[in-house]
Amino acid sequence: MDYDYDLCVIRAGSAGLTLANGAVRLGLKTVLIEKNKMGGDCLNYGCVPSKTLIKSSKIYDYFKNGSKYGNPSFEVPKADGKAIMNNVHQAISEIAPKDSEERYEKLGVEVIRDTACFEDKHTIKTNNSGQLTAKYIAVTSGSKPKTIELKGLKEIGYLTNENIFELEKLPASMIFIGGGPIGVELSMAFARFGVEITIIAKHSNILHMIDQEAVKILKQEMKRLNIKILYNNSLIEAYRDNSQKVIKVANNKEEIKEIIADEVVVAVGRYPDIENLQLKKAGVDYTKNGIKVNKKMQTSVKNIYAAGDATGDYKFTHMAGYEASIALRNIVFKLPAKADYSAVPWVLYSEPEIASVGLSEKDLKSKGIQYKILKSDFKDNDRAVAERRKEGFVKLLINKHDKILGAVIVGKSAGELLPLINYFIVNKIKLRKILDVIFPYPTLSEILKETVSSYYSDKIFNKTVRKILRFLFNYQGN
Repeated sequence: MDYDYDLCVIRAGSAGLTLANGAVRLGLKTVLIEKNKMGGDCLNYGCVPSKTLIKSSKIYDYFKNGSKYGNPSFEVPKADGKAIMNNVHQAISEIAPKDSEERYEKLGVEVIRDTACFEDKHTIKTNNSGQLTAKYIAVTSGSKPKTIELKGLKEIGYLTNENIFELEKLPASMIFIGGGPIGVELSMAFARFGVEITIIAKHSNILHMIDQEAVKILKQEMKRLNIKILYNNSLIEAYRDNSQKVIKVANNKEEIKEIIADEVVVAVGRYPDIENLQLKKAGVDYTKNGIKVNKKMQTSVKNIYAAGDATGDYKFTHMAGYEASIALRNIVFKLPAKADYSAVPWVLYSEPEIASVGLSEKDLKSKGIQYKILKSDFKDNDRAVAERRKEGFVKLLINKHDKILGAVIVGKSAGELLPLINYFIVNKIKLRKILDVIFPYPTLSEILKETVSSYYSDKIFNKTVRKILRFLFNYQGN
């Protein structure tokens, strides 16, 4: 059968752009369908705007706390919300050409600015552009912010990561519903600008999926920023009190509180954006948590693939790109390429950052895997001391063969320290090989060598080794 295209890619986020780019360069006739903004969530509502906002807030905080670094103390003017958001959108606009319709059309991809849904396993229906057929179809439709059912919330209005960067002035106070990564990152950024922050957490802790020893360090910084956290709370209703918004909550002791603020932000996670794709018409299996795929990123229908947030597994931009590359290899080369999730890296862009890769202690305990913990503190690293950023640690989890199973880093630039550890896990390299690497001094990266060096020092520089050396080389010893 002749098809209109070799590959049809639905939506132009990280996974979709990776697939379309690779496919057209390898000679496939490719069409990319996107109704909304090119670049998806990461460029427009997630990674890029949030990291730009976070950087701005850190600079502002440095000004306010100059005396910590030996600089004069002075009154810092009130932060200009409009200027801050203009800077955010400037960053988006500078990166946008890389993901633009014009660039992809120059590459040879046909870009259709329309909605898309399935008619059958080879046929896609668009709203205004008619139908098209493709030998292979890739669903890379991304995700959307989760909403909550709360009486009065729609009436008072609320923000999510999709509209928070449209604020033209900084509110005096904000309520964040949700104690996960999005809520923590954004709440800390706004707190640095002087916004009064309250986080309403459903659980007994924030970031409950993250190493709690690392979270404890982060909470010290949140305390410095005067962020209030309410734990174990259920939401009752929302309403207005003149110009302000009120969220009524009850804790596990059935104590009722009314939290008042200028703005409410709902940050309770994201869900796959697949509800309008008519997947049943194509016979694709899915649940509310995402499209079911195998390790080849293949759905229940052999010619249809899915990658990124649409599958609901790992909602990270880098994983969307990785999964798209696995799908591409299977589509183009028919190679049995399979996704490997044994070393998934992620970073919480708080201050200090928390970064992790591989298995956690919780994972290892649940699997019954024996492990040892190697740990070093940032306060023992010369660069961290010099920059007055001593909070944090590196924790390596290793097996009996001295191979890294997982790692957690909390501290300044934790995310930048993670790739070397990831490389060791992926390539199953023994820990001692880090000692062969020459790290420039003084850098934060030396903490990795310091962690490993301490571990082997205990093994090498013991009494038995010293006795053997004295015997072999006639050293006097001590």
